[in-house]
Amino acid sequence: MFFSDVDLPAFARLLAVHFLRILAILIVAFLALRLLNWLTRRLVRHLKEMDEIDGSTQDRQIDTIFTVVRSTGLVVIIASALFMVLLEVGVNVGPMLTSVGIVGLALGLGAQTLVKDVVSGVFIMAENLYRVGEAVEVGGYAGTIEHFTLRATTVRAFNGTLYTIPNGDIRAVSNSSRDWSRAIVDVGLQYETDVPQAMDTLREIGRALGQNEELAPALLDEPTITGIENLGDWQVTLRIFVTTLPGQQFDVQRYLRQEVKKRLALAYPRQEIQIIS
Repeated sequence: MFFSDVDLPAFARLLAVHFLRILAILIVAFLALRLLNWLTRRLVRHLKEMDEIDGSTQDRQIDTIFTVVRSTGLVVIIASALFMVLLEVGVNVGPMLTSVGIVGLALGLGAQTLVKDVVSGVFIMAENLYRVGEAVEVGGYAGTIEHFTLRATTVRAFNGTLYTIPNGDIRAVSNSSRDWSRAIVDVGLQYETDVPQAMDTLREIGRALGQNEELAPALLDEPTITGIENLGDWQVTLRIFVTTLPGQQFDVQRYLRQEVKKRLALAYPRQEIQIIS
């Protein structure tokens, strides 16, 4: 063999024999790094396009997330390539892998909760579940998103209480600030009430709502009266609803309740005593 006739050090001879394999490992690692950079740039651009405000807090968080992702991927790819090269030249990496595994296990057990929170935070941001300023219910707490990080979400309740919820504890999210909302008001009437006349009154209230200068711009369609929704023990329930811009349903509901109270006789629990003579 050619290398047996050349007085090369054993290590150099070993490198020469496995040169093509090592070169292939390095090429694959290089391509993996290029692919990682391309994917992260594409995802960052896509997520920023979903955010209408340039330079917002969410944009900065996106940059931070993908900087961490890119750096982590870089370390994983380079470390994997290095181990494969060492294996190719005959270095026993078993003890090294054992040490790395022990350290990784210790760090994993110690940071298990933190990792769960951070991973959940990444998915919350990637799926755009909520943004700062939106009215939501997360982790059983309702309010407005005041702050969001990879580790936790901060919700300001309507009474002013501030809740900090670890992202890993969030199982379901209700968002009232996306696309459209619906103002729904149920009207409980006495059984003696003329229902068709009451429905006409509700239609008048709906028309008045559409002519209200402050609230009309928040409406996305005409108010709808559905008729009798329920027959209770002491009331007949009618319903009026209208689709509104996100977050505007509360003001519309207050207006509807106020007008209903002024124009209709509402039901209330009553006790009747019959005297038998």
